[in-house]
Amino acid sequence: MNRNIDWLEYDPESISPMLSGRRVMLFGEPGIGKSTFAEKLVRSCFSQGVSISCISGDPGSPAFGVPGTVGLARWQGKTWKLNALEPICSLDAARFRLPLITAISRLSKQIELGGGLLDMPGVVYGVAGSELLGALVNIA
Repeated sequence: MNRNIDWLEYDPESISPMLSGRRVMLFGEPGIGKSTFAEKLVRSCFSQGVSISCISGDPGSPAFGVPGTVGLARWQGKTWKLNALEPICSLDAARFRLPLITAISRLSKQIELGGGLLDMPGVVYGVAGSELLGALVNIA
């Protein structure tokens, strides 16, 4: 699908066809619905026959997996199928950025060619947000 996009609606059905073979990072303030939107996107992709991987990069509030870790999973019809976990051993993504970045980097290497969605923590302000965004863009 080739089309010029100036903005995208909050509509998983219109966005999901563009995800195949790409890596997309959801980054923003805490509590705005990144993980909820990530799940809607992968459900939509799954219903269209496209399976993409997702990294849940918020150790304090993971979409799947265990708190204190980041995980890699795929949507399997009605739930996530966890493929890998990387321990952070902390719930604080802002304070422990280096272990978080290292873990996400290791998981991103396991994403297959079908595309991937990176659901990042809500660390957006100050030095922590700046460092985290820069590092995660390089990983993505």
